[in-house]
Amino acid sequence: QKNAKNLTRTATTILGATPRFGLNYYAPDGILSTEWGVEECPLVATAVSADGSIYFDCFDRIIQIDPDGILHTIAGNGTFGGEPTDGMQAIDIHPGFWGSIHAMVADEDGTLYISVSNLGIGKIWSITTDGVLHLVAGGGAFCGGGCVRDEGPATDALLKHDITGLAIGPEGDLYIADKHNNRVRKVTKKG
Repeated sequence: QKNAKNLTRTATTILGATPRFGLNYYAPDGILSTEWGVEECPLVATAVSADGSIYFDCFDRIIQIDPDGILHTIAGNGTFGGEPTDGMQAIDIHPGFWGSIHAMVADEDGTLYISVSNLGIGKIWSITTDGVLHLVAGGGAFCGGGCVRDEGPATDALLKHDITGLAIGPEGDLYIADKHNNRVRKVTKKG
């Protein structure tokens, strides 16, 4: 019988071990993750999907390390100069326009959920496996005290900035650590 006391764990670097390509603020797509000099990347949020892909943020971009260890930018590499919109390709977002990334989680279908904040407003976006961006929660209105707006569509809910935790429950529901509202929010699979 195994327990936490007698498990042997091994730490392995999967990103940024040998900066073969030198210091570069933006990951060059198509290289091995251990060949990129990632020293300046903040690395605030990470997630792992069922296929073994690993996702991380770097300067408001989202980068995938595929199961073979190759880097692919999947969001925030574009020049679209406006507020992101539901249904657009995530790769087309200009990194400065969707705000700071705080947390990520992937569901069993490979959909990636990302919490972002911009000017005090918190939003949860999803990126489906075809690269399409969808607004999941957060109405976009700036809110001071008492931001809630529960029991309606999740896209009408008011979230404050700095959503620091996301989790997927056994039924596929999304749980949101709405830190500055002092509560945990639940978004059902239906939204």
